[in-house]
Amino acid sequence: MELPITKQPDNSRIAGSQAEATVPARPVLLVADDDEGVRAALEVVFESAYEVLVAADGQRALDLIACRAVDVVILDLNMPGLSGIETLENIKRQDPWVEVIILTGQATLESARQALQFGAFAYLNKPFEMKEGRNTVERALNRRRQIQSWQALELELRQRQIEQEIERVKSEIYATVIHDLNSPLTTALGLLDMMRLDLQTGQLNLSQVDQYVHDARTQLDFCAAIIKRYLNFMRQPTGQKAASDLTQVMEDLRKLIRVHPAVRQNRLLIHVPDEQLQLRVNGLDLLQVLLNLTVNALQSSENNHHVEVYCRHLPPDLVARTIKTGVNDAYLFGERLADERPMVSITVQDDGAGIPASILPSVLSAYYTTKAAGIGTGLGLSVVQRIISANDGALHIHSVPGEGTAFTVFFPLA
Repeated sequence: MELPITKQPDNSRIAGSQAEATVPARPVLLVADDDEGVRAALEVVFESAYEVLVAADGQRALDLIACRAVDVVILDLNMPGLSGIETLENIKRQDPWVEVIILTGQATLESARQALQFGAFAYLNKPFEMKEGRNTVERALNRRRQIQSWQALELELRQRQIEQEIERVKSEIYATVIHDLNSPLTTALGLLDMMRLDLQTGQLNLSQVDQYVHDARTQLDFCAAIIKRYLNFMRQPTGQKAASDLTQVMEDLRKLIRVHPAVRQNRLLIHVPDEQLQLRVNGLDLLQVLLNLTVNALQSSENNHHVEVYCRHLPPDLVARTIKTGVNDAYLFGERLADERPMVSITVQDDGAGIPASILPSVLSAYYTTKAAGIGTGLGLSVVQRIISANDGALHIHSVPGEGTAFTVFFPLA
């Protein structure tokens, strides 16, 4: 006759009792053996220190493990139905951290090898000394507890890493917003300062005042649009697509960049395309990409230099042919250029200092900058990367030290 599977609960472990808060739960030992005498004997031996569950066959043992947290299993090797090895294999599938002690009266080298192969903790031959059995179970429980401690520590470390990553992302978003707002705000303040100086010297007429106010308002409107974009970024589903008129964006770029301080000592030429092209990217995002790349190009050298911005409409058969490879080339999402779909390339090219091939792959990393301390934050290209990623675009960088750099962004046609 099989002994009961569960025992009457100890009063110290009744849920909701005062004792539950002070008395730790006992470890759970499962004895799986088709011999009723062995089950009863082991239950008596271990019941003072363990909550003992018993099973007469492998399937019953698996059912118990499926609904109970078991720490150690004493498993008979020869049972009806599922064999001990099959039961061991299934136990480890259900919970790989349960420690299993194999018990048998007919030990062979092959059965021992199989047991260890499937993760058995130890091997006991019938009959065995009770002291040996207790020590083996205790060692198995200690290893189980040690693994649980490691898992708890790993979980805590992982949670800390997640929290640190959340803080890092928040910090990067805040820094990106500040970076995005800095350029138009600086330009707007510069325009207002110029207007104030011209008013003081009496060199300003009404139409000029109107132009200053219009240009400053354009920059401030751009700031408001950036703030709105980041608010929408937090509220809207990812991957939401929009369309933009490339001609209009290039016109906006020319108007916004012409009063930037970096333009004064350099030559800037922006080619606005005659062809009307609709790109599958939000217009504000595209403008932000071009502003960042153009300002970077204007600041690429302390010497006077030339910056040029131009576009190309690329049919599917021409896209792949534009791909260049070499030590002076780097790609971001370059595999998207092999999709055989019409795209538009927009190139921002300068004849400044250039970027050494050894650091070319690093320029898209957040906070990486080749500019002098206090001039660049390194966030501009990180913003470019994020926008390109979200809009199925690609980026090609070609740079030769002493000759200059060309950043080419690719976006699909709407």
